[in-house]
Amino acid sequence: REEIVEHAEWPLIAKGGEYATYYSSLDMRINWGENGRDLKGNKKAVLRNHTHYFKSGITWTEGTTSCFSSRYLPDGSAISGSGQGIYSLSDNTSEVIFGLLGYLNSRLSHVIIESMVSSGDFSRADGVVRHYSTDLIGRVPIPSLETLNKIIEPAKKLHTIQEKISSLLNYQEDDLLIVVGNKDFSISNYCRESWLKIGGMVSEGIMLINQIDKIIESASGFQGDYLDQLSGPLFVEESYCKDLAEIEELLLLSDSELV
Repeated sequence: REEIVEHAEWPLIAKGGEYATYYSSLDMRINWGENGRDLKGNKKAVLRNHTHYFKSGITWTEGTTSCFSSRYLPDGSAISGSGQGIYSLSDNTSEVIFGLLGYLNSRLSHVIIESMVSSGDFSRADGVVRHYSTDLIGRVPIPSLETLNKIIEPAKKLHTIQEKISSLLNYQEDDLLIVVGNKDFSISNYCRESWLKIGGMVSEGIMLINQIDKIIESASGFQGDYLDQLSGPLFVEESYCKDLAEIEELLLLSDSELV
């Protein structure tokens, strides 16, 4: 008999989305009133492994034109067919999950996953969309718990950095109303200050990414030169480059253009 546990009536749900590592905001919800009664009673609804819903974990986009990217799935959230998930059976779930998150976003994992998705077993005949199913991700070899423990802290920091960058880039309507009513506030100065903040976080993020890659590559026995040939040298994440480009565009605008 299924244990009935009370959860929010309208919890957030992961539905995939654009390329994003470590963090991505969730903006969709599902009706889970009365322990999901309506969804469970709907024959068209597909609820796989719903007993694991609302635990912290890792999620990613199943079908995308970008490369694989995974992010932290917070407590109280559900997963879907397009936003799939990984959960830990350990009691120390959050710690283990961050170690695994760091590994899945490493360049060694990237090489393994991209080689698998291009192989005959997992290739799909639907154009440029690449599919990262749970079957595929479940076959990725995982390093030892000792190695995962070494990358927990840098992975946590990267999650925090990405969340802060996302907050700075997502200017809310309420904030704009405050700005309009404040004659001493300069939007261009705000953007320049944001740029300085993001620039510092990006620099730290790059060092953390490279730190994780070096730990994993040392533990796995892969030589850096070999991975350099497969995926390029230790690199700046695509998401960070996108953030920098957006801020650079804002810095070129005057206050009147920004308003």
